[in-house]
Amino acid sequence: MIKRLLLIVIVSIISMQVFAQKSEEIRKIGRTKYYVHTVQQGHTLYAISKMYSVSIEEITIANPGVNDGLSIGEEVLIPIKSIDKKEAKSNPPEIEDGQLIHTVVQGETLYGIAKKYKVSIEELTKNNPQLAEGLQPGMKLLINQQTIPDLEVKSIEPALPDNYIAHEVLPKETMYGISKMYDVEISEIVEINPQLSDGLKEGMIINIPIIESEVVDQDVLIATLDRPMIKKGYKLALFLPFQSASIDSTALKNLAAGLTPDYNSYSVASVEFYNGFLMAVDSLIQKGLTIELSVYDVSSDFEIQKLLMDPKLKENDLFVGPFHYSSFQLMAEFAKNNNIKIISPINHPNKLLVNNPSLLECEASDITQVKEIAKFINGMDSIGNTLMLSNFDYKNKPLCDEFERQARRIGLAYHSVSVEFSEKEFELVLPENLAVKLDSTKVNRIFIVSNDEGYLSRLFDRMNAIDTSKFDIEVYGLNSWLKINQINTRYKVKYNVTIAVSHYINYNSALLNKFISDYRELHNTIPSANGFAFLGYDVAYYHLHKLLLHGTNFQQYFSIEDAYEGLQSIFAYEQIQSGSGYENEGLFFLRYKDFELVRVGDNKDRLVIIQESDIYENDGISPDSLAPSLPEPMIIERR
Repeated sequence: MIKRLLLIVIVSIISMQVFAQKSEEIRKIGRTKYYVHTVQQGHTLYAISKMYSVSIEEITIANPGVNDGLSIGEEVLIPIKSIDKKEAKSNPPEIEDGQLIHTVVQGETLYGIAKKYKVSIEELTKNNPQLAEGLQPGMKLLINQQTIPDLEVKSIEPALPDNYIAHEVLPKETMYGISKMYDVEISEIVEINPQLSDGLKEGMIINIPIIESEVVDQDVLIATLDRPMIKKGYKLALFLPFQSASIDSTALKNLAAGLTPDYNSYSVASVEFYNGFLMAVDSLIQKGLTIELSVYDVSSDFEIQKLLMDPKLKENDLFVGPFHYSSFQLMAEFAKNNNIKIISPINHPNKLLVNNPSLLECEASDITQVKEIAKFINGMDSIGNTLMLSNFDYKNKPLCDEFERQARRIGLAYHSVSVEFSEKEFELVLPENLAVKLDSTKVNRIFIVSNDEGYLSRLFDRMNAIDTSKFDIEVYGLNSWLKINQINTRYKVKYNVTIAVSHYINYNSALLNKFISDYRELHNTIPSANGFAFLGYDVAYYHLHKLLLHGTNFQQYFSIEDAYEGLQSIFAYEQIQSGSGYENEGLFFLRYKDFELVRVGDNKDRLVIIQESDIYENDGISPDSLAPSLPEPMIIERR
């Protein structure tokens, strides 16, 4: 009851009222005259008949085909000679926002109105809570067409837009939530769903109009932005886990023993990120950027907490890092409180973005990957049979929910399939509920919602029973699949496994090879295959270039500028919600082909999976020369 009352209140307050009045246009065909009624969104055949006081039968005789459904913009001929003059004088209703509305006039009674529309007084009262204060002239009463007895379903089917999505209401869903999911107004949903007058109910099928986005001139958009906060120079702090103290100790012991220093992965990654970062800084200095760069060696929360006590830290315009999650969490809160932009170069939980507009996350989360996979599948040229496959792991439910939301939003038809294995199940037979969903006439695009190595390994073993000469299969997965070794590579090729990834190293790129050449000239070595040198360059170049162009409030330009592709990253930021941070939604789609990962749509671009030793052998560089030259963490100034 509360939900229904709230719905009626919301609609009455926020909906843009659209009245459909009787047409004044008269058209003569032969000897017969007709009113010409233009159908608007939400109009029903019954509502039109009541408004003109003409029976549905007379309208269908004059308009063959209207029983098959009304279309928005369609002209319906109303035979004037068939108008019931007595009925026409007795205060006919109007159509307002797709609903049949009766306006009370002096002398009318609740009993008379109920009898007129063949509904009960109880039904009228339930749909019009304002009647609790008594019937008053001028009062507008909603007539729920769905509850009028003896009406055929086709008589009360609302006219729909050309493009709409059928949405099944899930448990605990609200009108507000559904409207936000599809980016349409509540009034636009209510207008074509008269059944909502009785409230939103679980399991109800409602129609959602697909609203075409209005193309806004970019110059108009730019005119609405805040003034760029450009400075003569900027201050930036870079936080990396060099772990210099422990490295010095280990290196001395190894050197004393006649061994090559063995640096840990954090130190190597930090050095390479730092080297790539500085190369981008130097490039932008040549373009006019003035920057004071402070570099800090931080490897623990204690070091961060100590650093946060330094008042000079508040003077910075931009933070990059730290890498460790707990340390980054502390620094992100500090950045938020002091209105300082902070960039997360590596993936951290998206919850940090909530209510922190200062935070920029460089890598797409699993949720965003799911959303983009749905869009990618929907954008395929060939007709497909889309399946979302998952097990009963509660960790995967948010990802499944996101795929379902996005699929409904973009109109992607799909089948949901659950496949679970018992501990004692070893037979390599294709699960029956998956087998029956495959279509031999279409490309079967199977999105597997899981990051569990054991589950994926068993699933692919079972899928090996699919006859690929009969069924065309494409399997889609998340970025984390790149680290999973339990999936047989033969399966990856056989099923055209396609993965959404944040980073893609194309060694055929002239830009990348120029960077490697410059890096080798500067450091007498080449970047390792971990990609941190490329990441450092991309993070620095993209964000500092924005700083140079637009100042410290550069984030307001994200929505109107094209995505940027660097050495190994695509930057396409979106704000996750108003008042929160920004996530980079830029992704590459890579597919296994001939036992290599190929960028989909460009067979020349390949992610070459090779050993570092292969590169050194080809380039005449010894692996021993890879020992990184660790910079002493310090505050440095570059202008």
